[in-house]
Amino acid sequence: MKGICFGLATALLVSGAALPAGAAVKFGASGQWHSGVIMDSNRGYAKKFYVEDSSTSPSTYTAQEQETFFAGTRVRALFTAEPHEYAKANWEVETGAGQWGAGNGDEDVRFGLFPSGAPLNNNSSDFRTRLAWVDFIVPNTSIKAGVGIQQITLPSAVGGNPVFDDRVGSVLLSCAPAEGVDLSLFWARPGQHVDEDGVKTGKGNSAFDLFGVYAGLDFAPLKVSPYVMFGRVGHQAYASYGGEEYFWAQGISGGPGSMMADKKSSTLLVGGLAVEAGLSEELTLKLDAIYGQADNPSKDQPKPYKTAGFMVAAGADYAMPFGTPGVIGWYSSGANKKGEGVLPVVGVDTGVYYTRLGMRGTASFGQDSWISGTGVGTAGVVLQVADMSFLDKLSHTARVGYIMGLNHKEAPDMGEFRGLSKEVTFIELDLDSSYEIAEGLSALLELGYIMPKAKGDFKTAWKAVSGGKNMANAFNGQLYIMLDF
Repeated sequence: MKGICFGLATALLVSGAALPAGAAVKFGASGQWHSGVIMDSNRGYAKKFYVEDSSTSPSTYTAQEQETFFAGTRVRALFTAEPHEYAKANWEVETGAGQWGAGNGDEDVRFGLFPSGAPLNNNSSDFRTRLAWVDFIVPNTSIKAGVGIQQITLPSAVGGNPVFDDRVGSVLLSCAPAEGVDLSLFWARPGQHVDEDGVKTGKGNSAFDLFGVYAGLDFAPLKVSPYVMFGRVGHQAYASYGGEEYFWAQGISGGPGSMMADKKSSTLLVGGLAVEAGLSEELTLKLDAIYGQADNPSKDQPKPYKTAGFMVAAGADYAMPFGTPGVIGWYSSGANKKGEGVLPVVGVDTGVYYTRLGMRGTASFGQDSWISGTGVGTAGVVLQVADMSFLDKLSHTARVGYIMGLNHKEAPDMGEFRGLSKEVTFIELDLDSSYEIAEGLSALLELGYIMPKAKGDFKTAWKAVSGGKNMANAFNGQLYIMLDF
């Protein structure tokens, strides 16, 4: 793999003619300036839904019935510099989301939603690079390349990819070998174990690498996007450098990447297909099918870990004069008692957005993912009517969803990215309304209501930590003023 990457880089450097010099640089800027207020109640069950055995309660559950109300601001700006038609530099910075009134160390800066605060007399140092990459065209070829910290997203047609959609240091190459055919290849390095001086440690087994290829085939009215991705986690790679988003950082016994003395590396293989068919001007059908497996054969852990799972999602939209009715249904394999059988998740900046509140459907920085960020280990169906408009510049999307867990009731703690207990189900109601105040300026109101239901051992455990009460319904409302420029 190292030889392939080095050879590819060398070929890019020596191919083609020299780029033109001395041209005037064109600078550009775009971004988002969002401020919002958020209110919610009864969200104590928002993150994990499992019971380790009939005598224990969900270990991360904290009984919560109080209402919360807070406000925040987030700014993102993308700056570009284009010296000529062959290259463009891109730098996106972000400040916020800062919670109004909260100090940088305030415990009320919750859930990672607001990484910094905005107290009285605020002098925030919350300013960070979100993306930084260069796009260029290899001279005398049709190859386009992106190098740096960039967004890599596997294809999806229904509503987001649950396996990999994240910002990462990477090289992305794309070309169009034939009409209606786009081909992309990437190498990404989500993490690497280094010492205090920032120097790589070990003998070549301290990093996690991803290699992937995906295509876009446009045979109107049919669009097909197949993809495959391979990953390798070295035996000296830290288990937690990727944070919660990475599949081996869930506290699973035997999970990948744990400084293993027997020098056995973990591997990942994912393949999928995204299909969209416009059968008429009104009717569109969509399909996502994904299969993935991850394996850590190391005997240094209490037990080797492996999983193999799948996810299938389908959707249909029918455009009508008053709006666009649609339906989404999905099924993702659940975990057994050992925690095996689920689709592995690598990293998700967005995940799936089949619903607004229960999944990752918010349009701004506010709350979502109260049920699942990826849909892994769940099944469900969603009915919606999008883009309803009865007044000029005012539009609505209404949605009702049913979501059920598929994991075995005794599956170990695997976090929100690894599914829900089969003993919990949810009904969700969403209503999103957007009003265009002026060009680039809009007001957005997002309302969500979730009705949970538990049975069996989960219900017993829930009552044990909530004073004999059942799981309560939950509400969330978010109002934003959004300037997009």
